[in-house]
Order: sequence, then C-alpha cells, then structure tokens
Amino acid sequence: MITKKIKIILFLIIIMNISCAYNGKLQPGIYQPPQSSGTKIPLSVAIDKSGIKILPVNINAPFGITFHYETSETVFDSTSRIMSQLFDKVGDASKTTDSDFIVVPSFSTRLINSNVHVPGGVYTFDTNLCISFYDVKNDRPYKDYCNNQRLEMALATPGATALALLTDLSLFTLSPITVPAVNQLSGNKGLELLQENVDRSFDIITDKIKHDKKSILLASNKNNIASIDSSQNPQKINPKEVIPQSIYEDLMKCVVIIKTNEGMGSGFFISKDGMIVTNAHVVGYDSRVSVLTKDQKALLGTVVAVDVNRDLALVSVMGDDHPSLALGDIGKDGKAGNDVIAIGIPEGLSWSISKGIISAIRDVKGILILQTDTAINRGNSGGPLISLNSGRVIGINSFGFRKDIATGLNFAISVSELRKAFPTYVK
Repeated sequence: MITKKIKIILFLIIIMNISCAYNGKLQPGIYQPPQSSGTKIPLSVAIDKSGIKILPVNINAPFGITFHYETSETVFDSTSRIMSQLFDKVGDASKTTDSDFIVVPSFSTRLINSNVHVPGGVYTFDTNLCISFYDVKNDRPYKDYCNNQRLEMALATPGATALALLTDLSLFTLSPITVPAVNQLSGNKGLELLQENVDRSFDIITDKIKHDKKSILLASNKNNIASIDSSQNPQKINPKEVIPQSIYEDLMKCVVIIKTNEGMGSGFFISKDGMIVTNAHVVGYDSRVSVLTKDQKALLGTVVAVDVNRDLALVSVMGDDHPSLALGDIGKDGKAGNDVIAIGIPEGLSWSISKGIISAIRDVKGILILQTDTAINRGNSGGPLISLNSGRVIGINSFGFRKDIATGLNFAISVSELRKAFPTYVK
C-alpha cells in the first residue's frame, strides 16, 4: 500500500518534470526594418512559407530542464516587412505565380557549448539567418543573403540566482516552487537575447540587399545565376545515347551531390520532406550548401545539425516528395560478411556504385564503426552504405586508408550513431 509520504514524493516529481520545460515564442510585428532611402526595386517577389524550414531553438540543459523557442512566425513576418520596403510588389508564393523572384527565409542554430549548469550557465550558439532568392524566369537559384552570428545566452538573472540559493538552503523542499520560477526567469532572459540576435541579423541582411539592388535588377533580365561550378558539375547524358538502367536506380535517386565552399561530397535523403544525411567534414563550417539531385535539380540546403565527433551532419532542402532511403538495423544487417554497396561521387564520378562486404564492426572511442572492403574514395564521403539483404542504409561512408598504405580498409559510421546524434530528427 502506497504511504502518504510516497504519494507526496511522486506528486513533487510530477510537478518538477512538468515545470522543467520553458516554451517561448518570438513575437511577430516587433521587428522594424531600417528606413530605406531611394526608390523601391521595380520587381515583384513572393514569399515561400512552405520552403526551407524555420527550425525552433532548443536547449537541453542539465537536470532535465529544456528551453524551446519558436521562431517561424517572426521570421516570416520580418521577411515580409523587409520585402515590402525594398520591392514594388510582395505576395504569397502559394497564391501567386506572377513574380520575378521567390523569396525563401530560413533560420537555424547550431549549439556550440551546453556543458554548463543552470542557473549561471552560458549557452553558446551559432545562429544563421538567410533570405534566399529564386529566379522564376530562369528557374534557378539566384543568391543567398545570410548573416551568421554567435549568440552567448546567459540564462542566469539575479532573481534566478537567488531562487537557486533558496532551493539549496531548503534542501530542495521548496523546489516545486523555486524550480519553475527559476526556469521562467531564465527562459524569459533567453527569449529577450534571441529576439535581439534575430533583429540584428535582419538589419544586416536588409543592408546587403539594399547594396545589391542593381545586381538583382540585372539578374531579372539576364541569366546571371549562381549555380554549381560547371567545372565540377557531373557530365550530362546525351539524350540520344541509350544507357541501360541499373537495378539500383531507385536507390541512386535518393543520393545527392553536396557542394560547399571547400569542395564536394555525397549525401542521401532520409525523408520525403527534404532531410539529407552527410558527413560533418563534407559541410565543414558552411551553414548553406548547394545540393544536386540525380535528375539535375539544383537546390539550396540549410545545415540544421552537426555532430563533429561522429562526423555526421543533417541538411534540409525545399520540397515534400523527395525519394528517400530507409534506415536499417545494425543488429540484423550489420554482421561481418554481409553484402553491401556504397553510392556516391568518388573522384567526381557521379552516382557510382561499389560493392563489397562488411569486414568487421568496431568500437572506436565509443563510436560504432563499420569496416568494409567496399571501395570508398574521395567524394564518397557522406554517401550511404546499403545492406543488400534489406535495401536499407546501415552506415554513412566516411573515410578509407590511402591505397599506397593498405587496400580494402574503408570505414562508415553506423546508422545507430546517426540516431544517437540527432534524436529530434532521426527515428
């Protein structure tokens, strides 16, 4: 029989769990763009609200405390205010097709440091705000106007510190009252800092667009489009040539080429709504990347999450009907000796397939690695290692030994590490 004391303890635990989540929202209509000088650009733009995702800011603090900040409504509202100030006509991309440019806003954050205690901790973020222009006439991306900023979010306030001290002095007996209060004070402070960060980014982007008026006007009349470097663009197939279709064609359609400021690599869709997996070393320090699909569509991608230790990254692109690969089970398909294939762009040779077996499963500093004799060369990084037993992805190709040192020694990050790295996005 449950005693009265146990009931009280259970009640306190439930109250504390409920109170450990702070949900805040940046309010639309607060941001006021700087006054524009001169005439508006005589073009029409349409804002795409179904494009690249506006991702919320989530902080998972110690002791189970979480801070969640919703940003989407304010990002779209502020983008609309800027466009109305700079362009003659502004519309909604879902309601009009008569526009010179489609404008796609995006906002993402990358948590740099959360190894602190609350209250008194400082959470460090890299925030990235972009307004991307898509040239409707030429049917290609035109330009990204972005601003990256580092945000140090000190969530402690004098009131929160005092309440935390009171919690300690009461030996946590007052925690059902003080913990929610600390959480609320800290969350409100974080919301204020985030609002200032977003407003400052919008000001900087507005100035960039103002200084680029002539180029934007010129781009609407000429095919002056920023795209993937033609020197590295995969060769296009002559339509007159008849090439037999591979039995792995459906798998290859899920693999993409990712181009950054530093080079190129591979990636693959894991969801129809545009989530792509690749390596952290492929995206590097870029917050935006170019993505090329097998049917030659060039897309703008936002780096939404990175795990450097596991060499994994997630990229999001527009669209809701992308062919995607299913993630497998290492326990079923990750046994040594099982047949696998790797798909990617080794040495720039697009959508190449190599076949081999899993040679071994290794634990390297707590990270599960698949050793394979499947050929993995420069450019394969970020591509899928697929089990031929199930047709599912069991690894993300990462690196191989130099061929003058050893042959058949190549490695992929286990798909189980992908689920650990990004539980919010990958199930």
